[in-house]
Amino acid sequence: MNALHSPPRLLLLASIAALSTLTTTMVFAHAKLTSSTPAADSTISVARTIELHFDEGVETKMSSVKLMAADGTVIAAMSMKDAKDPAMLSIMPNSPLKAGRYTVKWSAVTDDGHKTQGTFSFTVS
Repeated sequence: MNALHSPPRLLLLASIAALSTLTTTMVFAHAKLTSSTPAADSTISVARTIELHFDEGVETKMSSVKLMAADGTVIAAMSMKDAKDPAMLSIMPNSPLKAGRYTVKWSAVTDDGHKTQGTFSFTVS
């Protein structure tokens, strides 16, 4: 029997191929924003918290959420952490939001160190 075709060698080669595929998939993993509250481009009457939900866990200490008024002024807000949901980032504005358009700028870092970022807007009526 050829050494390349022996059962133990085939098992080893198959295991290496499977592990390589799994590792490649994990290396390219990036957190994707799946939803937010308020929703992008929505109009709401009150915004007590801004919540961002991702498709995988994020490192809260390395991730950020900023809320900006239409003129670019950063709105003071407190970061909040939900220990039960590692795939969520949230902030709570320090004071009630006045009527107007707001932009949320975020960056999320996954457990494996990959960073994604984006923005979305909403309006307070």
